[in-house]
Amino acid sequence: MTEEEYAQRLRVFADEKRGKVDSHPARFDWREKIPGSVTPVRDQGRCGSCWAFAAIACVESRIIIQGGERLDLSEQYAVSCDARNHGCCGGYSFVFDFFRDHGLVLEKEFPYRDFYRELCGGSPCRPALSRVGGVTLTGWYTVDGGDLVQVKQAVLEGPVWGAFDVYEDFFDYWDWSDGSDLRKWPDKVYYPRGGQPDGGHAIAIFGWDDKLRCWLCKNSWGSGGPFGDGTLRFRYGASNFPRLECAAPEVRVPVRFLRGNLSSGDTTVDLADAILLLEYLYADAPPPGCVASADVNGDDALDLSDAIYLLNYLYVDGAAPGQPFPECGPAPEDTRLPCEEAGPCDVRP
Repeated sequence: MTEEEYAQRLRVFADEKRGKVDSHPARFDWREKIPGSVTPVRDQGRCGSCWAFAAIACVESRIIIQGGERLDLSEQYAVSCDARNHGCCGGYSFVFDFFRDHGLVLEKEFPYRDFYRELCGGSPCRPALSRVGGVTLTGWYTVDGGDLVQVKQAVLEGPVWGAFDVYEDFFDYWDWSDGSDLRKWPDKVYYPRGGQPDGGHAIAIFGWDDKLRCWLCKNSWGSGGPFGDGTLRFRYGASNFPRLECAAPEVRVPVRFLRGNLSSGDTTVDLADAILLLEYLYADAPPPGCVASADVNGDDALDLSDAIYLLNYLYVDGAAPGQPFPECGPAPEDTRLPCEEAGPCDVRP
């Protein structure tokens, strides 16, 4: 990517994304907001394919966050077939261009083969692969890694791809079980304490903690690290952090996969959906386009509990809507009472 292309993407971010969120919670973690939305940590092995693993981690999570199915996507597809990147010798965030233009492939279609590969390139590309249907990556935008507000705004939409300069002591921080002294890093929050840069690395940022002044990140070096689960904490304003490049993919999931999404023409669950549900239940408004999506709590009935469930999810950190469904299917039982049984028809909850 040229400097001009990078600057243009930043301008697009500033125009379209900035200002959507005026304030942020002191702590945010997608693992807590939607359990299971941060997919299991994987191990890239000796291959320098962190760029592909971080990208897939972001895409998988954003599909789940938007109400889609949990998918196990192939990193090897990008390592072997993305000619703009360099396989096991490294890559960049424009891997999202590859996924946008060529689609996504399941792990079972093209399993990871380069765990032990130390040379440049990757295993031979297999172009005749079936792509994941119904889910598309529509684009991506870059985020100024030195601007906390911008990064947080992007993370609120889903995990963000981030690349940073790795210093020698990062390996001490990560391999704490091998005798490293984690007292150098209080609260297990990493920041470079010295040494020389050893190269670059990409991770997925899925949250933050203002009290500890750090980003919550998912690595691709297996289930090790300071927490024993493949995650790490990266301090705000670390000496190499202003050079961090962040990129956020924009994923589109078919509306039919979204439970709680009642309004047509979008792929988000928001206040407009709650209003549509209340109007349907209490103001004789027409039913939503896919009535089954209004069964937010998944109990096969449409009633006030669905509206309360949805509002709790949107504004009180309540549980996410029920499991996604593959197709619209038949409408749940209509539990609304006729006017003469329910009382005056203009009664509002």
